[in-house]
Amino acid sequence: MAVAQSKLHSARRTWRPAGFLMGLVASGALALFSLARWQAARGPEAGLLSVPPAQILEVGACGFDNLLADAYYLRFSTYWGFWLTHGRKFHNLYPLLDLITDLDPNFHSAYEVGALALSDEGQVDRAVDLLDKGASRHPSDYWYPYQAGLMLFLYSDHWVEAARYFGMAAAKPGADPSAAYFEARMFNVAHRRTDAIDEWIKIYLSGDRDMARVAASSLAKLFHIKSTWIDLYLSDNALAHRLAGRALLRAGVDLHFLDQTAQTLALNTNR
Repeated sequence: MAVAQSKLHSARRTWRPAGFLMGLVASGALALFSLARWQAARGPEAGLLSVPPAQILEVGACGFDNLLADAYYLRFSTYWGFWLTHGRKFHNLYPLLDLITDLDPNFHSAYEVGALALSDEGQVDRAVDLLDKGASRHPSDYWYPYQAGLMLFLYSDHWVEAARYFGMAAAKPGADPSAAYFEARMFNVAHRRTDAIDEWIKIYLSGDRDMARVAASSLAKLFHIKSTWIDLYLSDNALAHRLAGRALLRAGVDLHFLDQTAQTLALNTNR
């Protein structure tokens, strides 16, 4: 009986490494087979790229999803690089990137380079879909909506939509100050004057001196006034405040909003 149990334990010990190796070999073989299929199609029809469902690959990966994601990312990089110089016959870029990010939701480069590749190919909506997917998995990271705004800004004329994404990014903790700048700038380009003014005033009152100078200059251009009027209005000098207020009112500046925003930011700073 003891001998039988010993043999059983020994078999279990040898089976586990064997299962591990079998899973690793299967994952590698699947990735190599997929790559080989593409290599065999590097003729005129190489764009007819097939992408298997992630659910099937995850079963075959035996827990090595990240390894398989790396293999498919290499496939994407080679495929994209090849067709950039051979006629730009891209097909199924998004399904391939969708697969990679399903296998590894934290694959940052797949989102970043993938969104750029899709946008460059004229698939800006798909690029935004990919970045939205990343944002849903990393809700506190400002980078994903920021990149979505950039793709819309650089590769489309959807300025208001770009502003919305930059605004989402600016609201995230630790966001780069340029997110708020681009939000206001997109409203400028879209001729959404009221929205642009509101955002420039928020930037001016945010406490960042460099951004405040940019905001003051932008507001001055919108109202056809000198940027110093805003500085004077927000100063502690009562006379300067009153005179500047009159000038700003004549220019159409909403002083109530300016005062309210200043008070809100002051309260948030003192908390």
